[in-house]
Amino acid sequence: MRSYVICEFGRVDDGNLQDLESLTRLVFHAIGMSREQVAASAADWRNSGRAEMLTLRRIKNLVTPLKEVVHLFEPGDPRRAEVEDWLALTSRLP
Repeated sequence: MRSYVICEFGRVDDGNLQDLESLTRLVFHAIGMSREQVAASAADWRNSGRAEMLTLRRIKNLVTPLKEVVHLFEPGDPRRAEVEDWLALTSRLP
């Protein structure tokens, strides 16, 4: 929902609903794993247990909406690169 609000009404860097930095921090905090850990789990997710598959699916669901707002980061912004790296990983998640 926050991605939609940011796309529709613009980015406002105030820590509230339309704050892109706040959104990405929230998503990455909710994931609770490094991108490298998720990538390692994703490599063999078909042989994983149900709980791990659901965790990976949740991560995909958290990261995918960032696709709509990644372009709002300035080119060269390290956060943009981080979001792009996570988005590239989603195709390997269940």
